[in-house]
Amino acid sequence: MILDTCALLWLASGDKKLSRATLKQINEAPAVYVSAISGFEIAIKASRGKLKLPHAPQEWFEKVIEHHGLAVLPLN
Repeated sequence: MILDTCALLWLASGDKKLSRATLKQINEAPAVYVSAISGFEIAIKASRGKLKLPHAPQEWFEKVIEHHGLAVLPLN
């Protein structure tokens, strides 16, 4: 399973936009990936003031990846 940037943000924040069924699928998936570009998109939103994060974007991204056991797909 691959999460897009919005799904990653919702997962990290516990947003109700992810249904219980979707959370169940994420939790039961053998592997859950996020593209490295999502980290870039999040950094852009944060730098433009459109997204508030508790940490610098790179640190936030790394913490979320580790906390949720996600794997990052490189840009290539």
